[in-house]
Amino acid sequence: MNKFIKTVLAIIGGFFISACTNTHLVATWSNPDAEKTAQSHILITGITDRADYQITFENAIEEAMSRKKVSSKKGYDYFGPDHKPTKEELTASVEKMKSEGIESVLTISLLDVNEQTKYVPGTSYSPYGYYGGWGGYYYNSYYMVNEPGYYTTTTQFFLEARLYDLKQNKLIWAGQSETTDPSSAESFSREYAAVISEELDRLGLLKKEK
Repeated sequence: MNKFIKTVLAIIGGFFISACTNTHLVATWSNPDAEKTAQSHILITGITDRADYQITFENAIEEAMSRKKVSSKKGYDYFGPDHKPTKEELTASVEKMKSEGIESVLTISLLDVNEQTKYVPGTSYSPYGYYGGWGGYYYNSYYMVNEPGYYTTTTQFFLEARLYDLKQNKLIWAGQSETTDPSSAESFSREYAAVISEELDRLGLLKKEK
């Protein structure tokens, strides 16, 4: 497959990923003072009080990294689900991670949840249409169909991902995302994992295994 075809397929693939998701990045930042190096052996940590959400998101991101051929591990394998490590535990875990070859840590946290409710006005119409001026209007008024108004609620989730390089001991990248009305935690986590892994890959921050 030549380079042109590969490029076209990559563009098409990116289009379908963006077209089929409710998740998109709204802001990103790269540390200008950090050396830009591709990361492998990434520890993924979801920072939340909900153990089920932590496990769901960490699993989804690990799967997305695996599809990119990037080695990663889940945070709950280190700290356990729904566990808030102390400062001493975190210091000890960094040394443990380095000894096991982990190069970086990717944290995921919830920034905000925003709910918006709006009213959609009802409509009225005649199934027979209008004709003949006032007489037609008077006749059709008896057969008007009225559809009542209703309220809809839109829920937006704002998450932040941060990538830390353990060798440099620096935050090297951060990205904030917005997700609208996810159908479930599972679909939300898969969409989010795809968006984050694609962005890190695009920036050359993922080291792929051969």
